[in-house]
Order: sequence, then C-alpha cells, then structure tokens
Amino acid sequence: MAPLADMGALSIDRVIRRIDDGIRAETDGAEADIFWTSTFLLLGLRYPLDVVKSLMKEIRGMRESVTYQAILDEGREEGEMQGAVNEARELLVRIGTRRFGSPGSRVIDLIRGITERETLEQLVERVLVVMSWQELLANFVDVST
Repeated sequence: MAPLADMGALSIDRVIRRIDDGIRAETDGAEADIFWTSTFLLLGLRYPLDVVKSLMKEIRGMRESVTYQAILDEGREEGEMQGAVNEARELLVRIGTRRFGSPGSRVIDLIRGITERETLEQLVERVLVVMSWQELLANFVDVST
C-alpha cells in the first residue's frame, strides 16, 4: 500500500527501491510478479502514467510478469477493436458520401455515437439498398431530433 501513501519527505522512487529490495529478499519469481503488478496498479491510482512508467522501468522482471503481459494484451485487444470500429465508421461515411452526398454534422455525430463494429458493418451493407442518410440510419439511431 506504500505507493498510495502520502510519504512526506520520502520520495516515491526511494519507496520503490525499498519495495524492490524487499521483494527480491523475500519472494520467488512468480510471487514477485504478483507484487510488482499490484504495485504498478496502485501507483496508477495516485500518479500520472509517465511517472509510473519512469518508476517501473528499472524494475527487472516486470515486463516478464504474466499479469503485466495480460494487462498489455487486454489493452492491445481493446485498441484493435477501437481501430476496427473507427475503420468501419470511416468506410460508412466514405461510401455513404458517394451515394448520398455530404453527411452533414448531425449525421456525423450520429455515426460517431455508434460504438459496435457489427452495427457499423450492417449500415455499410444498407448503403446499397436505401436512398438517403436518414433512411440509412432510421432503424439504428434516433434521427428525428
């Protein structure tokens, strides 16, 4: 819990070094991974990411931690999903613009509000069978306002 405490005169980097000394002296590799991952997460509750990264870069083994790697993997997966959603939005706007003309800010806002890739893909397919932006979005978002 030390990374969350108000340490007064003690600097956080000194506290991290002391934690490191204790972990090295009292744990094995798997247990150390758990302690460092916990420390990393606790630091993130109190300090900005750049400070946390700077403090943790010197900690050997942190990058090899299975828990740390799982956190990174989850972040990558979320990033990939968000990238796919953004690509589907861009495709929808590009194809819709060719078919219906400029979407206008209201339509762009409605499309930005769609967060599911599957919904966006369905809309891309509907572009071929509807005649306007309003008709395209009618069953997917509230276009009346």
